[in-house]
Amino acid sequence: MAVNARKRLVQEGHLSAMDEIRFLDMVLTFPRNCKSSGAWHHRKWLLCFIHKDHRTVPLNPLTVEGQLKICQEAADRYPKCYYAWTIRHWLVEHLGVHWWKASLVSHGAPAADVEKDEDYTLMPLEREFERMKCHTRRNVSDHSGQQHLQQCMAAAEDGHEGKCWRKD
Repeated sequence: MAVNARKRLVQEGHLSAMDEIRFLDMVLTFPRNCKSSGAWHHRKWLLCFIHKDHRTVPLNPLTVEGQLKICQEAADRYPKCYYAWTIRHWLVEHLGVHWWKASLVSHGAPAADVEKDEDYTLMPLEREFERMKCHTRRNVSDHSGQQHLQQCMAAAEDGHEGKCWRKD
């Protein structure tokens, strides 16, 4: 009920969606609250509300990176937090190479540079991949983390059209 009331306040303009996300940053990184399914669903709803056209216009790369960091903080506090991993999967889906190229161009990077430097477009996926390698080494029994690592590898491999992009 409380989350639905907050959604109405955001929709009616009485509450800023960005302020609500910052509030959730604090709530979801507190160890007792990081497993709150309602808060994570509300976070995804807010991101979709802010970026209504996120399926046709890419999310800002800094927004995605910031959201991945919050998910990482929650995973560090409670490694098997299913809801944080679900949001993280959703964000990585948005980091596909085609999305990332369009995002970089729409947020100021020269199109010629983005098209010619394939590695440049994969940097966010590589950063996420590196974070996940560290996380899975520290949390061997975290199956959600293992699955997310696999998703990062598949997304990066798709970006290089099936070529192996990392040997480690």
